Amino acid sequence: MELDEARRLAGAGATDAALDGLRALATDPAVDPIQPARAGWEILAETGRLPSPDEEGARRVEASGPALAFLTETCVTHPPSERALTALRRWLLLSGRAAGFPALTAALVAQAARNGGAWPFDDEERAALARPDGAVLAAAYLPERPRPGPAIANPSPVKRAVAEQYEIWPYPVWERVTRPRGDTLAGMIARLGPEPIELPEAPSILVAGCGTGRETALIAMRAPEARITAIDLSAASLAYAAERWASLGITNVRWEQRDLRDAPALGRFDLISCSGVLHHLPSPEADWARLVEALKPGGVMSIMVYSKLARLRVRSAQHRIADLLDRPVDDDLLREARGRLLADPVHALTWSPDFASLGGVHDLLFNRHEDLFDVPRIRRGIESLGLEFLGFELPGKTRRARYRSEHPHDPWFRDFDAWAATEWREPELFSGMYHFWCRRP
Repeated sequence: MELDEARRLAGAGATDAALDGLRALATDPAVDPIQPARAGWEILAETGRLPSPDEEGARRVEASGPALAFLTETCVTHPPSERALTALRRWLLLSGRAAGFPALTAALVAQAARNGGAWPFDDEERAALARPDGAVLAAAYLPERPRPGPAIANPSPVKRAVAEQYEIWPYPVWERVTRPRGDTLAGMIARLGPEPIELPEAPSILVAGCGTGRETALIAMRAPEARITAIDLSAASLAYAAERWASLGITNVRWEQRDLRDAPALGRFDLISCSGVLHHLPSPEADWARLVEALKPGGVMSIMVYSKLARLRVRSAQHRIADLLDRPVDDDLLREARGRLLADPVHALTWSPDFASLGGVHDLLFNRHEDLFDVPRIRRGIESLGLEFLGFELPGKTRRARYRSEHPHDPWFRDFDAWAATEWREPELFSGMYHFWCRRP
């Protein structure tokens, strides 16, 4: 069952059928569970079926296959549901009744393992965890943390700080990816413009700054014949990637703990993907230039960087927690920041999937270094590196069609001036990141 069909059924009153369909999607090994699980929590909230913090609420979740699946499979990214479930967890702990609800307790433990222990709790709960009857719920509050791996030799101070962050809080947090249906990497490249843009049958690909491997998984699924090298500074992130990849059956990736500046020593590549990395480096353009050195003539590059305009909502959230930003970061500090923002939300920030986990909220609000971009800076970088600009990516068919109708002279999304003007009108247009393509002549 597709997500839209599940929503249609819910609208018709068949909520149980909709929830069962969403549970099937959330537990499907070929589907990213975040979206169907979130839709399921929305249906439960809209129909008044979120649990109360008492025995009746615990019984309701214990008997609900969909709710247990949504809790187990992925982070809860629906704030009203998180608040209800956090209150229910508190009741279980303080009442000493967790052992009587084994399925719910196991699901809460699984949820904490997914989100890194992100849900806030108070001193009374912390004291209760030390009681004999509190031990059964300990892992639902304080899951085992990843063990930091060996540091890479001789990084810059900024890179060392960023790498240490990801050793403790690997990012992005993910479980599975939705397997592409007929969408190949070669097809994506061919759609970038009117001129021929082709990759070899078995392209060599570098994922520079692969993090926990989610992007690499999507690339590998779209290009199973490719030879992929994925590098990152963080050993813990690479270990996280290996754990996720064990269930995907993908074998065409070589993982290495390396600095992005080592890219030219790894060979020459037909395609280089660098997503969400350059803006965390001390000299983004200098590291970008090293990637260009590793790109074959005619090779294609995909870059994603933070937008200065779109990050304004993050800045407003940071203003709300300004007194926390200079304190040493640990799990308790991240939970305190989350609790404050959940109680006093800023825009839609608390609804972001990144906000649902400790690793995500650290990356979102407490990152050690950010050097943000705008459209003119991207243009200067491309021109100074001697690259050919192949255009911006804009998510969603409707939004792409609207841009083309507003700018009929720019069907391939390559007019920098038009993009700068469009972003000023829609400051959250690139709330994810700028995503653009370029090619080495």
